[in-house]
Amino acid sequence: MMQLAAKRYAEALLDIAFENNSIEECRQELASIVSCLSEYSNLMWLLRNPSVSAQVKKDIFKELFKGQIRQELFNFLMVLADKERIPLLPAILEEFNTLADKRRNILNIAVYSAFPLGKPEIEKIKEKYKSIYKASYVKIREETDKDLIGGIKIEIDGKIADGSVKSRLKDLEEFIMNAEIGPET
Repeated sequence: MMQLAAKRYAEALLDIAFENNSIEECRQELASIVSCLSEYSNLMWLLRNPSVSAQVKKDIFKELFKGQIRQELFNFLMVLADKERIPLLPAILEEFNTLADKRRNILNIAVYSAFPLGKPEIEKIKEKYKSIYKASYVKIREETDKDLIGGIKIEIDGKIADGSVKSRLKDLEEFIMNAEIGPET
């Protein structure tokens, strides 16, 4: 439920940023706000606290951000304060980034491998998936997972293509365990 609300707020903010041709600026400022608020846990606790009035929260935002961020983003923070949705800010940022990348035809890929991949391998993966998805650009987040033993696992939009040795061994084990072994005839 909260993730759906975060997505809806992110979509609204993205539409406004798109109209003002300020998607990247809005993304950067929103990331700065989330970072700033997460640095000060007492402040975030205060802003999340339902017993603190919306007006007090808006005053805090005015003091911190008025004139420092784009007006449309400042207005967005005021709406979040009024609607008691400030706790959604980190999720809104995540959704905003995902939606902004989709709107600009940017593909985000997570690549998991047992060992760090070299630049040629990364470029090969980028080109392959750029072509498959007809993306204008591919962003790769590389992660090392020693449990994979070898090979790679790729995640795109929650879908996983697992070409790791660990996955192949698991499939082989499953095949052997499910095989009907009987007397030879």
